[in-house]
Amino acid sequence: AKDLQLAVDEKTNDDGAEAGLGTALEHTGDKEGALAAYLKAASAPYQASAEPEENFRRLFVALHKGSDVQAEAAITAAVQANRKAVADKYVPVELHREMPVLQLKNLDGTSFRNPVPKHEAAVVDFWAVWCGACVVELPSLLAFQQSHPGVSVLAVAITDKPDEVREFLRKKHLEQLHVAVISQMPSMFSGGFPTTAVVSATGQLAFV
Repeated sequence: AKDLQLAVDEKTNDDGAEAGLGTALEHTGDKEGALAAYLKAASAPYQASAEPEENFRRLFVALHKGSDVQAEAAITAAVQANRKAVADKYVPVELHREMPVLQLKNLDGTSFRNPVPKHEAAVVDFWAVWCGACVVELPSLLAFQQSHPGVSVLAVAITDKPDEVREFLRKKHLEQLHVAVISQMPSMFSGGFPTTAVVSATGQLAFV
């Protein structure tokens, strides 16, 4: 576990390394240490899988720290605490290439392609219901959508369960957010969740 801790220290925002540390600590019986590592992984600015969140919730409840709802609240609080530091370090990546055509579905199951209208700037956000950073970000995306009617905003959930997304939006009071679903993250945007793409009015993928 010590070798893994050294690797984590060198890559502090790697949710996979922190999740691995949590697994190692849990196997050695250090459940409190494992819980802390799972929380750090689940609240990292970018998420690769649901495993850190699931492990944190499981161990949080098993150690009688509180309910599953309280575990979710702990993740949200940790994400919010990290946001300023992450924002200060964030540097947009310029791409200037064509936005790929995506095969999407509305929450009612109807299919459509190319979420970006012609001659209109757009923000396309890729997220997942299990991603703590996404949960914190989505209300801001909705506020942006409402305050910038001239910009097309679409939150694309990576899932094959639109009913799960619909229920999530209802619970979080985000029903007004423009949402679609796709089964897999497009290969161009494989850096983790959430990933936000800014598309110019000419259809160019400008920044992520």
